[in-house]
Amino acid sequence: MKFTHSKPITLWIFIGMITQVNAFVYEDINGNGLSEDNEPRISGALVSDGFEVVKTDSQGEFSLPKNPKVRFITLTTPSGYEHT
Repeated sequence: MKFTHSKPITLWIFIGMITQVNAFVYEDINGNGLSEDNEPRISGALVSDGFEVVKTDSQGEFSLPKNPKVRFITLTTPSGYEHT
């Protein structure tokens, strides 16, 4: 099995108005850590806060209910990508 170079993937998080975490996952083509118009969002990526697990929608977006016990949000990196 030959390993091909993985594409970088980034998790972008916005903490909403106390009730939920809104975020999206995108392919960081140029590796600068900023989401730009030409960088596609990744659908079907699994994201967890340790209490809930959700999958990104067709636009690469997801929401998690805000939980005061949460310390980290984790992205399960889809096949063919590497987490940056």
